[in-house]
Amino acid sequence: MERIILAIREIRDVLTQIAVAEAMLDSLLFFFVIYLVCMLLGIDWRLGVVISLVFFAHHCSQKVKHINLRDVETTVPELKEQLSTSADNVHLDNEIVQLLHLDVLARMRAVKVSMFIPYKKLWREIMGIAAIAFLIIILVSLNVKFLDYKTVLSGFKAPNSKTTIDFNALEADNSTGGGGDIFGNESIAELGNRQLQLQINPILSEINLDDIKEAKPKDFDTSETPLEIKASTDSSFDENIPREHKEIVKRYFSAISGKK
Repeated sequence: MERIILAIREIRDVLTQIAVAEAMLDSLLFFFVIYLVCMLLGIDWRLGVVISLVFFAHHCSQKVKHINLRDVETTVPELKEQLSTSADNVHLDNEIVQLLHLDVLARMRAVKVSMFIPYKKLWREIMGIAAIAFLIIILVSLNVKFLDYKTVLSGFKAPNSKTTIDFNALEADNSTGGGGDIFGNESIAELGNRQLQLQINPILSEINLDDIKEAKPKDFDTSETPLEIKASTDSSFDENIPREHKEIVKRYFSAISGKK
């Protein structure tokens, strides 16, 4: 009788472990979906972790709660009606029950753990997790965001909000004759709450900052450098004209300028 109790308990433990593993994988897929939604809506990803943990606790408790030996009988037709009957009469001790226990123990040797693992479902969930994770990496690298929930919520303000006017400050400004600072107090304007990321790509730059060399000394040829430099005035055009022709040239240029 103790052997059948241990065998049934072992089957229940195996089914519980498989149920917990399925719940963990389901919750992981659920977390990736929630994380993707939070990223696109600008919501803190920690909220997705909390929701996923609540989902895992509920989903795991439901799967463990619905563990039944009937599922084993469905998977292993050789134990149909016998395993549940043996479990229901485990505390009875008579010849018929003992023969039933022995028959169940003999047939349970053919039961394998792999029979209860839903490989197709697990494979689909693993592929879904991989696809969503790859999509998240691409969207994060492109900084894709549909909307920011803070901006949406800020648009819905209470209609009964009142604006107070400081009349004392207005009277003080008028009393100064407009000589105050009409632009208000100096402050830093906040143009947005999005973080600006700048990256310097040295590959696309023509300047190599790593190629730094010392200046080479130059040898200048000083053989043709004059030892002394003198300056002299140039002779004017007036000095090359004979004195007797100066009056003729003067009248000529005066006639030309008069025609213009």
